[in-house]
Amino acid sequence: MDYKKTEKLFKECKIPLIETGVVKSKNDILSFIKRFGLPVVIKIFSPNLLHRTEKGLVKICFSREEGVRVFSEMKRKMKEKPGTLVLIQKKGQGVELIIGMKRDAVFGPIVMFGLGGVFVEVLEDISFGIAPLSMKEAGEMIKSVKAYKILKGCRSSNKQKNEAYKKRIKELSNILVEISRFSRKHPEIKAVDMNPVFFNEKGVFVADPKLYVE
Repeated sequence: MDYKKTEKLFKECKIPLIETGVVKSKNDILSFIKRFGLPVVIKIFSPNLLHRTEKGLVKICFSREEGVRVFSEMKRKMKEKPGTLVLIQKKGQGVELIIGMKRDAVFGPIVMFGLGGVFVEVLEDISFGIAPLSMKEAGEMIKSVKAYKILKGCRSSNKQKNEAYKKRIKELSNILVEISRFSRKHPEIKAVDMNPVFFNEKGVFVADPKLYVE
């Protein structure tokens, strides 16, 4: 599914997306940096494009000049196909997680949660739940993966920070529940992929949402 439709559907189910802009010119780069600051991530979005990092299609930029240069490089690499765009994002911070959904022939929508980023296929630290999920079931999914120890390890001896991380884990549970509801409401969506999902003291933010339709 193309980016605009994907973004609209995720916003409808209140999934928190990281600040993102579509880049059509260098002025878009400069305007975004002026508004959100540095560093930024510039990447190519395509509904069926996988493993972009390994292909050099995701770059972190630490200056305006670097952002403009990387945008020019991305345009040269980008294939002129419907739905393919260059995006600019505020660089996410925190633990990288993955949330997804696939449809099973027997059980229907299956929700996935685990450690994300570039190591998702190496570590395979994931859990699964059958939609629709309750908040309790979503919480059990989160606690069942080894990455949960990392989330707990983010906590400090500061009581205020501890409470903040508890709220973040509750937000994670809510996202899993919303994705499970979303998958039941939209049977035309065959899969959902959100990797990475950034988890930190200030919130949970999805950096790279994708929807796949029948």
